[in-house]
Amino acid sequence: MLSLSTNRQHAKRRNKRAARIAWEGHVPSKRTTERYRHNAPPIHSSLNSTSLPVANSAYQAKIDRSRCGDKRAWTLEELAAQGLSLVCWDGEKSHPIMDKGGRIIAVLVGQPQEIAYCASARTAYDVIICEASTECFQRDQTHHCRGTFPVLNVGVFHGKGTLQPINLDGGDHTSLAGCLLADQDIQRLATFASANFQGWAPNVFTHYRERLDPLWERMPTLRRNFPRSIFPMAGFNISLSVWTHRHRDVLNCPFGWCSVQALGSFDPTKGGHLILWDLGLYVEFPLGALILLPSATISHSNVPV
Repeated sequence: MLSLSTNRQHAKRRNKRAARIAWEGHVPSKRTTERYRHNAPPIHSSLNSTSLPVANSAYQAKIDRSRCGDKRAWTLEELAAQGLSLVCWDGEKSHPIMDKGGRIIAVLVGQPQEIAYCASARTAYDVIICEASTECFQRDQTHHCRGTFPVLNVGVFHGKGTLQPINLDGGDHTSLAGCLLADQDIQRLATFASANFQGWAPNVFTHYRERLDPLWERMPTLRRNFPRSIFPMAGFNISLSVWTHRHRDVLNCPFGWCSVQALGSFDPTKGGHLILWDLGLYVEFPLGALILLPSATISHSNVPV
């Protein structure tokens, strides 16, 4: 009897773990996460993160036009002349970026040292470009605060007058959105981003999960973008050469992090650098690499390829 009971308990725990992995992906243990973070060399900055523009509610970033709206295509030489510091990065090793008070404000995460993951990053780019090649985008989808290139936003949104969370309407691009979200290589990138968000900012990740999980149950018509990602929205920047204006994504959660992943074929030492203006840094951003940052409060852009 004891053996049968024990076996049932083991099976119950095993099924529970399997269900959790199916929902969240593989979650590293606390010990593994702490060891991984401890061995990551930090990058220090002079930013006081408490000075970032946030409304009193803490759920809305303020628009600071003095720091955003710059549509200039900056060169590496011009950024150096402005006093920004170059971060030479191989896109593999992790580096937390610290603010003046020793808080982790962003992370250069990197990517797994796996041939299969690099192949997924290359294939994901090819899929996006190929599937979107026959699409016709409206002007408001190609001319926006981030730049002049097609962008496809998908997921769950609440704001700008909505009475409750809604699924973004893809309009003529609904089929494209479905195709990209179902792609296994894109899903792999999304899972990696979410897992690292949990590893580097566990308290914020838990804040997301404790609010989003009940939402999915209460409103089953809302669609999650990816089965193993905490992020309720995703944006696909669609172009052979994307470069963004200096901007902040003020509709995002001010204390939350966004994941940015570099795709395409280019030399990361000559272009494609991510510029973190408030941190005074411009970072080499190789193919497949992941960066986590609070995009609502830190103004950012990138160098043309």
